[in-house]
Amino acid sequence: MKTKIKKIDFSKLELTYIVPVYQENKAVNDLEKLLNIYKEYDRSVLNRIHFIFVDDCSPIPVEIKIKEINFTLAKVLDDIKWNQGGARNLGVHLSKTSKLILTDLDHIFSEKIFKDLLLKKVPSEIYRFRRKDKNGEKVRIHLNTFFCSKATFFKSLGVDEEFCGNYGYEDVYFEKIQKFFGTRFKKYRKEMITYFNHEQHDLKRDTSVNLQLFKKKLQAIKNKKPFSLHSRRSICFEWQEIKSNWLN
Repeated sequence: MKTKIKKIDFSKLELTYIVPVYQENKAVNDLEKLLNIYKEYDRSVLNRIHFIFVDDCSPIPVEIKIKEINFTLAKVLDDIKWNQGGARNLGVHLSKTSKLILTDLDHIFSEKIFKDLLLKKVPSEIYRFRRKDKNGEKVRIHLNTFFCSKATFFKSLGVDEEFCGNYGYEDVYFEKIQKFFGTRFKKYRKEMITYFNHEQHDLKRDTSVNLQLFKKKLQAIKNKKPFSLHSRRSICFEWQEIKSNWLN
């Protein structure tokens, strides 16, 4: 007997929200906290958003139990230090919309922001978000949190995974290549997103290796040959789709 495969109508999706996740403490589940906020948003908004969570080879496997959102949970199977760039590349690869939000687990987007981004046309620019903490105090903009189109993301061939394995500078290099090809960076000014402190892992934040790599690649951009030193590395690891949930 043949198993029936449920057909999903992805045409209703308009925005993809992509987050790398690394969980190493059973007592702390920031993803669950975030999803308990999002699941209460208006169903007409949630119907149009696809949430993608990439478990970056966490020592404690990530689980998602709620059913109130469209989501895909994927897992990186290779243990690569500082692999956020690779996790983001995988998230974009799995996306089914032209409009993307790329962010981290410690950011909350209001329902109002989601509604506004759903109404926006597909951007040619990259929008960065102003941030506030839970007390409403302003904190600096984060380079890894932005709104853009899938086409724009790939103008730089995504994130160069040669930076993965060491800390820092993949986001700066991403920006430099984007600007070389004429991408404008703007601030989203209608509302701030909320930043909250969450559990930090104990990996060493040593930028020395990636700083030297960045300087070498930056010289190629200055010589107007931006891809001559781009590694072309993308999704250079084993991964598996763990679970998906679809509304409607």
